Amino acid sequence: MEHAEVLSLGKAEYEAAEAVQKHAMNPSNALHVAAMILNKITRTATEDTQFRRVSGIETVWMEDAGAPKKR
Repeated sequence: MEHAEVLSLGKAEYEAAEAVQKHAMNPSNALHVAAMILNKITRTATEDTQFRRVSGIETVWMEDAGAPKKR
């Protein structure tokens, strides 16, 4: 996929995710945010509003990022 990179998840990401859950996020989203923080990623294309709860993370709606519209 263009403009995407797959990151490995390890112990550091799982431990960081525990701290991120203070933002009332589900565990999966907390793990994504933890990986983003540890890899200095500040922008994500998503339609999940939970990511907006974390300062320093910018969300771009999928449609705005060039994704095809849902049918």
